[in-house]
Order: sequence, then C-alpha cells, then structure tokens
Amino acid sequence: VTSQGQSIPLVFSWSVVPSLLSPSSSSSLPLITNTRDLIVPAFSMAVQTNYTYTLTVTKANDAVIFSSASIVYLTHLLPPNIRIVGGNRDYSVADVITLNASRTINPNKPVSALTDFSLSWYHVGASLSNSSVLSIPAFTHTPGVYTFSLHVHLRAYPFVSTSSSYMTVSVTIVAGNPPTAAIRPLISSTVVSSTKLILYGSGWPAANYTNDRVTFLWNVLEGVIDLESDLVASTGRRQPELIILPNALQSG
Repeated sequence: VTSQGQSIPLVFSWSVVPSLLSPSSSSSLPLITNTRDLIVPAFSMAVQTNYTYTLTVTKANDAVIFSSASIVYLTHLLPPNIRIVGGNRDYSVADVITLNASRTINPNKPVSALTDFSLSWYHVGASLSNSSVLSIPAFTHTPGVYTFSLHVHLRAYPFVSTSSSYMTVSVTIVAGNPPTAAIRPLISSTVVSSTKLILYGSGWPAANYTNDRVTFLWNVLEGVIDLESDLVASTGRRQPELIILPNALQSG
C-alpha cells in the first residue's frame, strides 16, 4: 500500500473460530497467523463443522486504522476409501475364496484403523460376514462368475448420508486349477515419478495343465491411468513385463 508515493507498512493478523485441532491430538494447534497467507495443515479441521477465518489488516504505526474480512468454510465428510486386495480374480472350485478389505482407509483421519468402520459382505442380497476378510470354503460354489459386494460405514457418523460407500468384486470359479501369477517385489515401495518404473510379472499353468498357454493382462486397481496409451507404458498391458514411462504417474 502506498500513500503520496510512500510505502505504508501493514500488519496482518488471522483468527479462526472454533480453534483448529492438531492431527495427532485434540489440543489446539498453533499457527503462524501474522502473515498475508494462512496455511492450514491437513486434518486440522473437524468434519461437518463451520470454521470462520478472519483477516485483520492494520497500519504498522497506527493500530486504530484497520480493515478486516471473514470467510466461512464448512468441512465435508469424505466416504470410506474401500480397498479390496487383488480386485477381480479367478479361483478353482478346490480353492478357498479369500476377499480382503483390511486396507480400507478413512480419508478423514491421518491414520485410520479397522475400528473406524462397520463392514458387511453381501452376495445376491444375502449378508455373508461383518469381518474385513471374507473367507468362503472350497467347493462352496460351482464354476461360474459370482459378484460380491462390500458395504462400509463410518462408525462415528451413523446419520450422515455421505459416511458410507460400497464396492463390488467379481470372482470367476473354474472347474480346473487356474494358472499362477506372480509379480517380482520392488526394492522400495516408494518410486520417483520422473523415473521409469519396471514391473516384472510371470505366470505358469497349473501342474495338470502344463500344455496350456498362459496370457497376461495388467490392470490398475487404484488411481486413473491408461495402460494402453503410448504416453504411459512402452510395453502394453498384455506383456509379462510392464514398463511405466517417466512422469506417467502422479504423486499419491
């Protein structure tokens, strides 16, 4: 701000009501509030809560001359992020079917736990289990395609419509034994997006089907990425080795 060609120093001061919370506790979180921009850390606002942020600006040498502005934010509840390990898959009639959703995440907390949720597995409208892992004994189903659904609800918000979500998984049961698939473990679970990512897959038929031909198909279970695009992968998704090009993946 200038007046008659002279710069006028200003003092900025932020306030927020109600107080923000620390991501790791319920104690108030100190903020750097004397700057033009206010940075609010993630997970420091309670869900379903109105927060009023007020910025007051005064002249450095005259606190009586000031101006202020306020804005109100309503924090929304995010539904559970359901993760079923492995996604759609094939089983033999002699296999135990295991569907594991223990990696489901509560996106409203920095660290979530299974105690955050109530879970229900269904098949054709019938409830099967309330556990995060559904286990179905061998020889329960005849060969065919079966669809199972998982409904997850956040325990802390039973009357909020956005506190639940569901996901379906398709299980194909074959008369014989399906081939075995494997992916070589990565040296590190963290990769740099600007470098090339190589995934080494392998597969082989069951012992009694050694003359069968094995084919490959890579799928993305989380995130949005087109494996058929030449800008993403240099090998195509039907090869045992999948090469993801630099900068094709986003942080997350």
